[in-house]
Amino acid sequence: MRAALLFVPILTLLGDCASRRLRVMTFNIWQTGMRVSNGLQKVAKHIAFVDPDIVALQEAKLGDSAPALLSLLGHPWTVLTDEESRLDVAILTKHTVMRSTVTKTSHAIGGRIDLGFGDAVSMWNVHLDHKAYGPHAANNKMVASVDQILAGEKLNNRAGRVQNIMEIFDDPQMKHWLNKSDNVPLILAGDFNTPSHLDWTEETIGRHGNWVVQWPVTKIVEAMGFIDSFRVVHPNVSEVPGYTWSTVYKFLPEWDFKIPEPQDRIDFIFYKGREINMMNDLAPELSRRKRAAWGAFKSIEDVVKRTKNTLLRAHIFDLTVLLALCYASETWSLRKQDERSLSVIERAVERTMIGNMIAVDSFIYAGPEAIKPIPYHRENDYPSDHFAVVTEFEMEESEKQ
Repeated sequence: MRAALLFVPILTLLGDCASRRLRVMTFNIWQTGMRVSNGLQKVAKHIAFVDPDIVALQEAKLGDSAPALLSLLGHPWTVLTDEESRLDVAILTKHTVMRSTVTKTSHAIGGRIDLGFGDAVSMWNVHLDHKAYGPHAANNKMVASVDQILAGEKLNNRAGRVQNIMEIFDDPQMKHWLNKSDNVPLILAGDFNTPSHLDWTEETIGRHGNWVVQWPVTKIVEAMGFIDSFRVVHPNVSEVPGYTWSTVYKFLPEWDFKIPEPQDRIDFIFYKGREINMMNDLAPELSRRKRAAWGAFKSIEDVVKRTKNTLLRAHIFDLTVLLALCYASETWSLRKQDERSLSVIERAVERTMIGNMIAVDSFIYAGPEAIKPIPYHRENDYPSDHFAVVTEFEMEESEKQ
């Protein structure tokens, strides 16, 4: 209980920099919305409902539909797309795309977005190869090794998902943005068509064909310094699996809907900013607030013990200990259980605080109405076969570079 109470003020009040919120959405719109009736209108409707600042669209062959979608969304929305190639990705934003920064690979498009007031974010939208889908292999009883499962990630006869992601990281603009992420945060979002190594663990082995798999694409992204925004907000994989595949594919149509389709989390919003060194930057502040909070608690300990009303006890705690956490003074020494609680907080702070960008909320989205599976999906209000992912960031003012 105490750990939960301590967590909020430390995250929100640590540091004195001005901040602003940025909401990012990744949204596979299932063949440009054509798989449901009035699909484009429904795409616009759900974007408006979520009200993001930036949307990464996949399966978005907008073409002549781009003006119609922008008209449905209204001012000030703009779109970044590449109609000269076969790319099916686009970036929608309420802000200004710096056109001189636009870049693309075979499976992604990127650009820097001016958020105003001196803030900017570098944004990549990806849609990786969809063939040789790993969870299908993992649930095949004839598969005998992890190597067989991973064979579909990096192919010899064509580019697989590993080659797709490495092409993005080899892009000169990406390399520049990685080097400048201390000043301008970097987001990598989209439909990766692969699960996460953070999800396929011993803890969840029963959900994944009894396999633990270190999926290489998410491992590569992590090695480049990115953080999985959904999983950092929801670290308990068992309680919050966050499946994004699929809203409508629950059974395989090729087998007359008799065989279940593996459900998994394959849509992500990764981010990278200025990394904070825990020992140099956070430890002194946490230590100071720890001493102050315990000193405050000692001053009310006798009153709290005598107070039977739990709501009143919580109110007293909020008015003393939480305020001390914010303003901090005096000293305290912890019991072992309190040390463990603070240790959890410190690890969470270290994990979630990336200097100029913090993921403060993340959720999957498919609208408020019931969704019918295929083949009964045509009149669904939600126009996608993927759940969207939405992440709310808190950003410090950043320098343009």
